[in-house]
Amino acid sequence: MDPFLDHEFDWGEPLRKQLNLAQLQRLRILAFMVGFKRFLKFVIYRKVGVHIIIATPGRLIDMLESHHTNLRRVTYLVLDVAYRMLDMGFEPQMKKIVSQMRPDCQTFYWSATWPKEVEQLARQFLYNPYKVVISSQDLKANHSIQQHVDIVTQNQKYNKLVKLLDDIMDGSRILIFMDTKKGCDQISRQLRMDGWPALSIHGDKSQVERD
Repeated sequence: MDPFLDHEFDWGEPLRKQLNLAQLQRLRILAFMVGFKRFLKFVIYRKVGVHIIIATPGRLIDMLESHHTNLRRVTYLVLDVAYRMLDMGFEPQMKKIVSQMRPDCQTFYWSATWPKEVEQLARQFLYNPYKVVISSQDLKANHSIQQHVDIVTQNQKYNKLVKLLDDIMDGSRILIFMDTKKGCDQISRQLRMDGWPALSIHGDKSQVERD
């Protein structure tokens, strides 16, 4: 379960790779997301069953409430980017979905951060869990970083970015974070067109491009 499946352009390529791999292993995978169009494929899979369902919390709830599927035979649940699902207000949906799982379902709970809210939710969802930490639990944000928030419209964002670059550029490197891979490519391409030496990096780039 992942809250970002709605960004179909962002999930598209990795999902296609997984589907191709699954076909080689004769696994049937079905993805539920906003704008789900493959209803005919769903009807067919509903009759023969699937091995893996990939879904956003809200879309999965829709399918459960319309009795198109159930979770009685699910033995392996993955809650991806759990901290973002909490930030986006998906806690009620997460609780509702987990409550319908069989008691012996194995749950994996992925989170890039571990605030108290995430830990409390994990205690509700997980029984006798093992906690695996990548790097150190003592890592903290740099307190010398200054944060400024500007409220602008979508159409004003790029011009605001360019003005900000004009003001702060001193020859050092600048990181610009985007919420999607497509956005990374679009902004870096536009910046290069406007004379800025910009490159994008994300999961769809090859190792050579990243280096």
